[in-house]
Amino acid sequence: MSVVLITGASTGFGRLTAEEFAAAGDTVVATMRNPQAGAELVAKAEAEGWSVEVQALDVTVSSTIDEAVADVLNRHGRIDVLVNNAGVGVQGPIEEVSDAETRAAFDVNVFGVLAMMRAVLPAMRDQGSGAIANVSSTAGVVSTPFDGIYSATKWAVEALTEAAHFELKQFGIRVTSIEPGGFETNFDSSRIRAEGFGESSPYHDVATRFLAARGGIGGRGAKGPELVAQVIRESVTTDTPRLRWPVGDDADLITAVRVGSDFETYEQTIRTALDFWE
Repeated sequence: MSVVLITGASTGFGRLTAEEFAAAGDTVVATMRNPQAGAELVAKAEAEGWSVEVQALDVTVSSTIDEAVADVLNRHGRIDVLVNNAGVGVQGPIEEVSDAETRAAFDVNVFGVLAMMRAVLPAMRDQGSGAIANVSSTAGVVSTPFDGIYSATKWAVEALTEAAHFELKQFGIRVTSIEPGGFETNFDSSRIRAEGFGESSPYHDVATRFLAARGGIGGRGAKGPELVAQVIRESVTTDTPRLRWPVGDDADLITAVRVGSDFETYEQTIRTALDFWE
């Protein structure tokens, strides 16, 4: 079975992905900034008889990346799958998201992904096999008002993933982009909200209306966030691989509308759906 390294595995998609691979019989190294946050995952793994290890790793601190990857290779001799799940959201108009807030998002969502890929690729090339699943978002397909900085990070992830798809196939390494729509996780609670984006903001009224309209759009399907974990595993194990994997009915809809029309048509559709008119 495979050795699977997952970042941001303490909660949400990361933890569910750890459980998904472990339940299939793989050896999972679930990494997180604070290993104590993995206590429930470890307890569940012990009860289920899964092979799950918790490892300290902060994708913004290169020394922790190097130590974690070296430890996995020393103990297991290989890394078959990397799931780049660690990420942070950002909300606010691009005018009001500060440089510090922007850099914090790029450090995790872009430079963290890049650092993890660079850390595992030498071993995967030596093996002549491997798979990397980068957790992107529908925000990497379309950019919506007040999520522009977050979308910028995910568009960067899409670009890196697409380039890596071409570069790494010759070494037997599969690269995929996972593009979830909206799912109920704790992601929103840890989102960076621009300090300047308050009631005094000139964007406040239109943003309030827009966010309310967006929150009222359903279409996520009957399955919860476990669907994302299932798709992540499928993306790296299927016999019919592809680069991009939208997840959720809303993701399918957004992708279809954006890809299947010119920007003017897409803009009119989105403005109508989200009550975003002047």
